[in-house]
Amino acid sequence: MRQFIIILLSLTIKIAIGQDIPYRDESTYKLSLKMEFKVEKPPNSNKIEFADKTKYSPEPQLYLNASLELITLVEDDYKIKVITNIGSGLLSKKIKSPDTFLIKLGYANHMKSQTSPNKFTIQFINKEKKTTSLIILEIKEDGDFMVNGKRFGKV
Repeated sequence: MRQFIIILLSLTIKIAIGQDIPYRDESTYKLSLKMEFKVEKPPNSNKIEFADKTKYSPEPQLYLNASLELITLVEDDYKIKVITNIGSGLLSKKIKSPDTFLIKLGYANHMKSQTSPNKFTIQFINKEKKTTSLIILEIKEDGDFMVNGKRFGKV
């Protein structure tokens, strides 16, 4: 019972902390989804995978990139960082002026089947290393492309 209470309290704290950071104001950026067809690299035949992965296809697959154009900067903007739902970092750059950033999301079929990261958190960080605002991109199993919880399109 004690472990259950500790887990419940830690989840409550985590949720409360996560809700303090607001979404980035939509008027300060422009997001566009770029789609192209790429041939996927074949899996390494010398490596054994125990995880359930999608099967390799030699046919060109739909690959997604997000283009994030910062129209105006907020006075606290110092750095931009992109993290996936499995914790890997995709991008980390200092912001000097309004700029465009390309975020390589991945193959659409892998994101829909959730065998690769399907949620991307774009953090805007100030000089004190505190996150000031977020943009959250997510590809759902049905192909809906979500931005900050709102449907942006379909993949």
